[in-house]
Amino acid sequence: MIDYNKVAYVFLKNLHKVKITRGSKFVTLLAPDLLDKFNEGYHLALKGEKAFMEGSTDYGSHGIIYWEASFETARDANSKIVGSSYIIRDVTDRKIKELKIIDQNKSLLKIAHVQAHEFRAPLTSIVGMMDLIKAEDYQAPKEYFEMLGNAVHSLDQKICEVVGDIDSMVLLNGTEVYTA
Repeated sequence: MIDYNKVAYVFLKNLHKVKITRGSKFVTLLAPDLLDKFNEGYHLALKGEKAFMEGSTDYGSHGIIYWEASFETARDANSKIVGSSYIIRDVTDRKIKELKIIDQNKSLLKIAHVQAHEFRAPLTSIVGMMDLIKAEDYQAPKEYFEMLGNAVHSLDQKICEVVGDIDSMVLLNGTEVYTA
């Protein structure tokens, strides 16, 4: 390791309880599940290629950290490849927000499905029953009105389900977040 920033220094020092200095063997500080990805990016950079990766690493008591890493070729004044530049960013906050958005989208898709499909059945029954009642010159048998009442009740249940799904979304810091 030739250089590092303060955030990386503090994180690695707290994680490994070691003093990090220039010349430290960086791969010994990497989480085991990150080592293969690091080596892949590092070797691409040594071939003159850029590499970008993202993922997550579980640091036990420090929690799961989502990250983005980029590798670029380091060259000397004569453009000779002399190493690799490795930049890794903690994107945990952004990733958690993305996961919440994904959950919210799943909820919205469920609501859309209910609206598009499950509303149609009772509504079609209501329309059909009304056509029958009209055909009977509004002097329909009691069974027609019972069937109409059942369809109206079914439609009401579907509406209550959608309202319940919508009510499970709360306003948090000006942003709707799904709270299932």
